Amino acid sequence: MRWNAILILCLFATGCATLVTRSGLSRIDNPEQTPPYYPATFLDGEAIASRYFVFGLLDLPFSVVFDTLLLPCDCFVEYGKRKTESNHTSDGIRQPEAGLPQPSR
Repeated sequence: MRWNAILILCLFATGCATLVTRSGLSRIDNPEQTPPYYPATFLDGEAIASRYFVFGLLDLPFSVVFDTLLLPCDCFVEYGKRKTESNHTSDGIRQPEAGLPQPSR
């Protein structure tokens, strides 16, 4: 009974990297370097490489499963970001979509 309680406590104490990375609460040193795909798995890898080895190792299987389930959402969000970035220049002026007729001047 006591070992079951300790095991359950360890599972809940892992922090669930999927929720942390997708809620914006991630404390990664440089969030721009976080990959757009499988971010929770990346965070668990960072935890495993640090002093939080046990927590990252316990959470890793859950993060891989949830990151895989959320991969279509991540692809959709990343596609939207890249499309928005490609439609704007550095001065903030929106460029016309390719294939659309251009207004005559």
